[in-house]
Amino acid sequence: MNPTYWKKGKAEAAGALAGKLISGRYAQENDTQGGLIDKLFLEGATEIPASAGLPSWTHGDRSFLGALPHRNEIAVDEATRGSAHRLYTDDATYVRQFRLRKNTAVLHVRGAFQGALGG
Repeated sequence: MNPTYWKKGKAEAAGALAGKLISGRYAQENDTQGGLIDKLFLEGATEIPASAGLPSWTHGDRSFLGALPHRNEIAVDEATRGSAHRLYTDDATYVRQFRLRKNTAVLHVRGAFQGALGG
């Protein structure tokens, strides 16, 4: 959680996020993660635009988004689990999730191209 915005406990955060599809928090003030490049140039310099459809963020109420886990803690972007990852605590589960997500993305992109090509 981002303690700059979320002032409640873990149980309340879990309750607020229950049943919601989330991808994690990113680019919140006082909350960058990663190395110097991330902090200064990538996440640290990124702003979430109003067009992103996050009214609680864009209208000043940042507390709810502070309850989200950081994207680095739940992302499944690499073939192996990084040290910042907290969602899947064992390597076998993480690898299964990576394969599932990669295969789903491949099927999705393949279907989009086939649809665009009329096939």
